[in-house]
Amino acid sequence: GYSIVIWTIEGTVLYLVAHAFPIGLRYPQAFFVMFFLGLSVTLPQAPGYVGTLELFGVTALSVLGIPRDKGLPVILALHGSQFLFIVILGLVALWKEGLSVTTIASADLH
Repeated sequence: GYSIVIWTIEGTVLYLVAHAFPIGLRYPQAFFVMFFLGLSVTLPQAPGYVGTLELFGVTALSVLGIPRDKGLPVILALHGSQFLFIVILGLVALWKEGLSVTTIASADLH
């Protein structure tokens, strides 16, 4: 049920982000790229999927005829917006719990 909704939102976000750049990505193509990005997160990688996500995204765009030098900024913008969204959600959750990044960083974990 929710899976199709989430994938539709993700593909639409990719499509909208891509329209900020002159690459001519069509709506169905955004889902092709999302498929590749989904595959990328199944591999072992650095925290935050840094590098692997970009490689798969740029490769997917190049399969669609979009040059790597035009595709990389799109994928970086997408990845950056996703990261920023998660950070904001995390900060809101901390605030709702009465915590802060400083409090957590100074906590004794032992």
